[in-house]
Amino acid sequence: MNGGELRRANWDDLNYPARLATLSVAGLPSIQRANEGSIVATQALVQRLGSGICYETFEDLAATLRDPAKMQAMRERTWSSREAFMFDSHAPALVDFFRQAMEARRSRPAAGNRP
Repeated sequence: MNGGELRRANWDDLNYPARLATLSVAGLPSIQRANEGSIVATQALVQRLGSGICYETFEDLAATLRDPAKMQAMRERTWSSREAFMFDSHAPALVDFFRQAMEARRSRPAAGNRP
């Protein structure tokens, strides 16, 4: 419904961790209605990874689900990208970020001691 305008996007348009993590970690492709012309994070991600179905009509969805080769390829892509949805795979970078932030904070003069 945002018509491709980021300023009109709402939480549902932008919040994919709450919508994809469990299924994607399990290696299950996601299924969602296509939102052409709008900014939708889950759609952009599954299209980039090839790990989900974005359908226009139920007939399109049914045809995709009945295509064994297409579904197998999608399951394999979803399984191979599952670590991107696991917190553990992001923890080292997150810890490094917080350490750098703390070090930068320590190396700055206190607010009362600034020139």
